[in-house]
Amino acid sequence: MTAYSPSTHPSRRAQKLLHRFARHPSVGDDAAATLEQVLSASPLLTSQLNQAVRHGDLRAFDLLEPGSHAGGVFDGDTGVISIPLGLLTRQGEPEIAFILGHELQHAVGSAEAQRRVARFFESAEWAAAHDFDYTPAIRDHLDWHRQDEAAAHLAGWNGLVDWIGHYLPDPTLVDVVLATRFRAGDFVEPGDDSFVIKPLLSVRPDLRFDLTDSNIAAMSTYYFDRSPSEMQLGALGTSDYRNEYGCWAVMQAAACHRHFTRVHRPQPTMIINTTELGLTRRIMEENGIDLGGLPTQPYLDRSADPPRLGLLHHTVGTHQFVPDDHLERVGILRSDRPVTGVIRSSSVRTPGALRRTDRPTASRPATPRRSQGRSR
Repeated sequence: MTAYSPSTHPSRRAQKLLHRFARHPSVGDDAAATLEQVLSASPLLTSQLNQAVRHGDLRAFDLLEPGSHAGGVFDGDTGVISIPLGLLTRQGEPEIAFILGHELQHAVGSAEAQRRVARFFESAEWAAAHDFDYTPAIRDHLDWHRQDEAAAHLAGWNGLVDWIGHYLPDPTLVDVVLATRFRAGDFVEPGDDSFVIKPLLSVRPDLRFDLTDSNIAAMSTYYFDRSPSEMQLGALGTSDYRNEYGCWAVMQAAACHRHFTRVHRPQPTMIINTTELGLTRRIMEENGIDLGGLPTQPYLDRSADPPRLGLLHHTVGTHQFVPDDHLERVGILRSDRPVTGVIRSSSVRTPGALRRTDRPTASRPATPRRSQGRSR
């Protein structure tokens, strides 16, 4: 866990970000004052803000787009934290404190996120040069996002508790629940007489969570692993975290596959195991798959027995699932149709250096935006 020295005032550079946000045409004086008041009440959040700005990880605040299915978003490519205008009120301060804690944790972890993206592409390029199975690369990437989101969620709680402490010295779990039952429900459950911390989570006497491996593992289950109906993420609010981040990884793997196998004749089929990865084509297509303008990308799904040939569809502009049952009827996706490609073990591999500098990507940013779940 990163150690933060309490900071009661935003740095000059951080103040510039806040002043620029206040000049946003849709942000009124009251909304801008709310953001500054939340930071003023929380030395922890202010310290995180100053660190993120000092290292260049956070470069601006912005408003979430209307209708966004997220509580907050950090974009690692632009260094922007987006927050909902509707919560920038006196009543919304507890929620804003939590959102800031969550998104600032993402911001200060930007360097590690970039390393993980590079690691993903290295693994995907290894698959493109060997067995065309992108399951290990995608699984490793999803496992990291699972831990990253859990750590950010714990940091959100810490920001909330720190904010409450400004008004209520030595707050209790009841105080946290009363401040925002919506967020507290991820961390506490009813006990015999009051509320207790959920099993497997270990909280300090001051009600903060250390970002230990055991706490992150527990929160991964309580938060990242929740179902699409609980999380309501993505363009249509139909996604969970796994399919949101999986959508990015699958379409980047498809771009690598097309690029590095383009000289093969016939071109091999990319392989993924959707069941092992917890991915659903419908949800990924509703999130918006970018195939660089191509209408489809064939893939072999190893989760079926025998493996099933399927199609990913370019839906980044429509966010509409495209059924492929009509393709089965005309024989395009018959299970007995010959498929070029070798199915091998999906065990985790350590790819060697491929010395490739012409890395392809889909048109989405190289670093997936990290969205905070709003609903459950």
